[in-house]
Amino acid sequence: MLHKILMIFSKKQIIISILLLFVNIWLWLYLNTLQPRLLCEISFDEVKTIAPEIEKWEKSKPNHYFFIPSDIINKICQKKGLSLNNVFGIYEREVYNFSPFSFYSNDGIIQYSYGKENHIYIYSYHQRYSDFYDDNNDYK
Repeated sequence: MLHKILMIFSKKQIIISILLLFVNIWLWLYLNTLQPRLLCEISFDEVKTIAPEIEKWEKSKPNHYFFIPSDIINKICQKKGLSLNNVFGIYEREVYNFSPFSFYSNDGIIQYSYGKENHIYIYSYHQRYSDFYDDNNDYK
């Protein structure tokens, strides 16, 4: 059977097909390593015990604002034993994709869906996107 398939295709076609397969696999792996990864999901009530200033943040934030300040995220990460490098917290939203503006772009669009009410999701992101957030982990 394999012999018949090989007779249909030339060596050049087989080599090109194999190369295209490897390029597709590499591209898929590359793009998936750039996606944010969920580190922790934590209820708002539990965050209040770790960082009581979250209540002040909740009262003062505009309705459209849902990124958690870095000082609160750092306290949560320390309490949970998570890395403090390249993390961000988001309130009541689950991130499912990050779409860079171009292949080599360091910025893009965070795509999210609504998560559980009164929950905070902490994600790690690829170091490539470090400039995407300012010092307060606020989305630029």
